[in-house]
Amino acid sequence: MPRVIFKCPHVKGGTAKAAAHLGNAVGYIATRKGVQRIDPGKIDLLATENQINMVEKLAREFPLSKGLEEYVDYQESPTRGNASEFITRAIEDNLDQIAKMENYVDYIAKRPRAQRFGSHGLFTSGSDSLTLSKIQEEVAHHPGTVWLPIISLRREDATRLGFDSAEKWKDFLSGYSIEMAQAMKIPLEQFRWYAAFHDESHHPHVHMVCYSTDGKSGYLTQHGIERIKSGLAKEIFKNDLTEIYARQTQRRDSLNQDTQKVLRQLIQQMQDGTLSNERIEQLMLELAKQLPDLTEKRIAALAVGCAPMDTPDLGESMDKLFGPLPQLRGFYCQGGLDYARMGAVDRAMMAALRAALKAKPDQAEMLAGIAKSFDGTRREYLEPVIRWAGQAQAAE
Repeated sequence: MPRVIFKCPHVKGGTAKAAAHLGNAVGYIATRKGVQRIDPGKIDLLATENQINMVEKLAREFPLSKGLEEYVDYQESPTRGNASEFITRAIEDNLDQIAKMENYVDYIAKRPRAQRFGSHGLFTSGSDSLTLSKIQEEVAHHPGTVWLPIISLRREDATRLGFDSAEKWKDFLSGYSIEMAQAMKIPLEQFRWYAAFHDESHHPHVHMVCYSTDGKSGYLTQHGIERIKSGLAKEIFKNDLTEIYARQTQRRDSLNQDTQKVLRQLIQQMQDGTLSNERIEQLMLELAKQLPDLTEKRIAALAVGCAPMDTPDLGESMDKLFGPLPQLRGFYCQGGLDYARMGAVDRAMMAALRAALKAKPDQAEMLAGIAKSFDGTRREYLEPVIRWAGQAQAAE
């Protein structure tokens, strides 16, 4: 299954602490200013003492971060490059909590790798330039809930699918933001979002800031989060999924063709009276073996199908099926169809049967009978069975 990591922490605005938190978060997302990238020649050196201390602190403060791939890489090879990747990822995933802690703020403010549009990396839909200080002020003093979604991909997927640039993410989110607004229960005209793309080595990702302009609308349930994540996977990996669906369709078409061929043969055999079914024959033989032990009994066999009770030659068909056994009397009762309760295989078989019947004009009545779900059962259909059983008992 395509892997999209989606998290959606949130902050409830309206307090001085929340204002400081949100202002720091927007600034960090947009800039990551003040530090150079690690020298490529030093990424394979052992992690520095500061990095080691930071890794230990992050792992202690946020135990779930030990499950990250970056942490596993660092454990296997504690280099400066792997330490930097883990620290960045752990901070990104816990930004809503980390931004509240003063001892992390200096480190957060110095992280590199935000792709910029001018002086910062913040973007939204449209072509108007964004003023970072204005947006920080707006978000920091927002009275309602502010969501801080994180969308992360594997490097190989981001590169292969073209999601490795801020421009690509801007185009994508400009369209997908409609789905996010619906999931967050925010009217589209009130939905405001900003984002920035962080081009990390292992997991390039996007940070977003989302809220309602009225400060009142919006709430996000676990179902809404799953809806957003599922939609992201479908949209981002749609080219991959298109190929998968095409292969599945080809296999399904091949199965339908084979099934239709078999069903046409069965229909023809039923019409000719030459139908031979090994399973039915086996069951009848097993029943015949038991009949000597039931010499004092009469047995009623009830067959159920879709054919109406007034179908011509129905009695003759029962005689052919059960006639060789003198102690056995065959009865037929109309049943029904419930497509909603059928499994995928049964529905495919019924679809193939309908397709086969369409090719036979003389089977129009049968085709109409199975075109949709129906319940053909009636209590009176059992009366002949009950009457026969009473007569048999009286005869004994």
